[in-house]
Amino acid sequence: MDSKKLYQNTSKSTLRLFAVFFVTSLFATPAFTQDNWELIKEDEQIKVYLNKKQTNKHLTHVRATSTTNRGSLKDYYALMNNIENYKSWMHGVKNIELLERQNENEFTYYMLSDFPWPAKDRDIVISTKVHYEKNNNLVYTDAENQQNIVPEKEGIRRLQKMNASWSFEQINPETIKIKYEGRIHSSIVLPDWLKKHVSYIGPFNTIKNIKEQIGDDN
Repeated sequence: MDSKKLYQNTSKSTLRLFAVFFVTSLFATPAFTQDNWELIKEDEQIKVYLNKKQTNKHLTHVRATSTTNRGSLKDYYALMNNIENYKSWMHGVKNIELLERQNENEFTYYMLSDFPWPAKDRDIVISTKVHYEKNNNLVYTDAENQQNIVPEKEGIRRLQKMNASWSFEQINPETIKIKYEGRIHSSIVLPDWLKKHVSYIGPFNTIKNIKEQIGDDN
């Protein structure tokens, strides 16, 4: 393989790697203030922001928001609880396997994310709880990774740390606000122009898929 083709393949792999990580690696973050954020993607009523005051070059911090008039909070509550259907809307997911359902809204699952060569596929075991606060017109999730449940597999790199959250808020009778926030720490340091590009791919596509899925179901 010549050097030009190797570079192109490696660049595509890097884009895919960061895009998947932004969907699966969400961390608790400080309060949102407009001064800290730069709008890097706006299309189809989806906005993706990058934290422009993040000084750690290995850490990328992204937030995505959108609104929709499709479906109800019950629909989004059902969507978050239907683990078997995650693959249809979560960007870059290759396989999902339910390991245990503790109750109606709490479960543990194995997720495999597809990465093109030369990167290895990534996997993780996640425990998720879905909340529905009817008095606050809010659906949201809490999730964290679990260790020592599924043995690590040859040729697949295990993601070691993750905390995750989605939220869906009924802000008026016709409108639901979707919010996503994520941080990723990587050994790869990207130039600013490339970081902006890869930061929006995963969040943008996932929110777009969610809105289309709810639209198809109604």
